[in-house]
Amino acid sequence: MTRAELASFQDRKFARFVRDQVAPNVEYYRRNARSRAIDLDAVESIADWQRLGLPLVTKAEYRRHTQEFVASPVASRSGAGADGSTGTLPGGAIPPSVNVSPLDTRPVLVGTAPVNGDSAYRYFFEVFTAFHTGGSTGEPTAVHLTRFDCDLYDIAGSREVAIAALHLWRRNMPCRAANLYPFAIHKGWWTFNNGVEKVADFSLRSAAGGAIATERLARHLLQSQVNLMFATPSFLRNRLLPVLTQASRDTGISVPPVVVCCLGGEPILPSLRADVEDSFHAIGAETVIQLNTYGSTEGRFGCFSECAPGTGYHGWGSDLSTVRLIDFRSSTDWEFVEEGGEGYIAVFPLDGSGSVLPGFVTGDRAVSAAGPCEHCGSSVDRLLSIGRVQDVASQLRVMGTVESKVKGTTVNLTDLRATLLDMRGVREVQVVIDKSDPSDLSSLDVLKLRVAISDDVEPADLIQNVASTCKSATEVTPHVEVMELGALLGEGVKFRTIDDRRAGRTRL
Repeated sequence: MTRAELASFQDRKFARFVRDQVAPNVEYYRRNARSRAIDLDAVESIADWQRLGLPLVTKAEYRRHTQEFVASPVASRSGAGADGSTGTLPGGAIPPSVNVSPLDTRPVLVGTAPVNGDSAYRYFFEVFTAFHTGGSTGEPTAVHLTRFDCDLYDIAGSREVAIAALHLWRRNMPCRAANLYPFAIHKGWWTFNNGVEKVADFSLRSAAGGAIATERLARHLLQSQVNLMFATPSFLRNRLLPVLTQASRDTGISVPPVVVCCLGGEPILPSLRADVEDSFHAIGAETVIQLNTYGSTEGRFGCFSECAPGTGYHGWGSDLSTVRLIDFRSSTDWEFVEEGGEGYIAVFPLDGSGSVLPGFVTGDRAVSAAGPCEHCGSSVDRLLSIGRVQDVASQLRVMGTVESKVKGTTVNLTDLRATLLDMRGVREVQVVIDKSDPSDLSSLDVLKLRVAISDDVEPADLIQNVASTCKSATEVTPHVEVMELGALLGEGVKFRTIDDRRAGRTRL
């Protein structure tokens, strides 16, 4: 499939998706279309989203109207039976998935079983589970999934895992995989877990983030001869590899001769790549292949990864969900960027149910590739670089809130600060993100909370309460520093409430 053929397919499938799913079943877009006198059935391509004046969706807007984005057919408008057991079901002549890559990735899930009547309604529309994102108040934002969505996730996730496994299969080696993302109800862990279960020759059913002690995990990896790992860069480099190195020395067991690492969730710097490669070489690896990955919870089936180091982020689910780059001024004042240009990432789903989010702006900037990949020949959506907007003003304009990745966990810094300011005895809070070693950009992230307190509270007690509140809400343990209010506010004209001091973070 050429790039032009895929783009045509995406336009036709998006038009059908808007007609069959968005227009009849998703209240947010129905309400917006009514208020603007827009006929959603007039959407014939992704470009029509702008031409017709349909809005983009910021993260703050999604949080305010989360339930309105859930596809929910109403019997009176969808032709359902009197009992409401069926609604407008996704369907039509366009298949749920196509072969978007010329690479042989072994047979993976390419469709879903036919269902009818009550079971069809349950399969397509009943919310079965949810991923969560941006939590900092104990109530993170949910992105809902139906059983149909779970099957589509399996398609995209299986492809992403299979692309990485090709580096082993082509060397006549089995794929022995381990998912080392923190176990949580977010996209990263579950996408790779389900993909590994369907594709790998062997799966070490594992997780990081405290599910098992790192020392025991390292020994399991050695004993199982795992050669494909999915992890966040900081965990792999700063936590796992030192322990894995010691375990290899203690047991005399080397890692396999070829090791493939799929890394995501954080920036991957050259110094980190070098450290990872040197560490694996020291314990027996002859070849170390590190692949960048990218995804967002709201982006759903948009699973991106490199086919080989330095080839750009390939969208292996480009027949299920696509992205376009935009020049964003506001949710109603924007335009598409030509292929090959730079802009903010906007998501346009082509399939699915649950939380349906056409026009969602992720808050990341990227450069798109023009033409197929020179390495693998794929014409899928491809991004050459991706980076989260770092300055607070831009984040507020594009997303309506301020978020950052800390140790691989998305933390909503705006909500975290508001939660802490509601605590008794807290007068002001500055949220600071830094590196444990500022001279080493690959060192661990550190979340610091600089707090000014009132005179009627005991500093030691408040420090403990602030740390506990932050940990329970964000899963990140902070360093808490108590300061005089005047010293915290400083002498500048404007107090910086959120201060991300990590350098070199404009590109992943």
